[in-house]
Amino acid sequence: MVYAGLNDEDTLANAFSGAATIFTVTDFFEPFEVSDPETAMKIEYQQGVNMTKVALRTLTVEHYIWSALPN
Repeated sequence: MVYAGLNDEDTLANAFSGAATIFTVTDFFEPFEVSDPETAMKIEYQQGVNMTKVALRTLTVEHYIWSALPN
């Protein structure tokens, strides 16, 4: 298991480096604690975009699993 900042593509790239399988989950609740629901949804959406973009650039990835909770 490797930690990366979901809002930081560089740390995601470092965490994904050499991985064959990546399991990701976005974080709605932390942004929601300090902002409104709409802002939290935008941040969560961008986290998903960030992880997907970096996973697409990771040549070793065979399986990409994205887990999300319903609103």
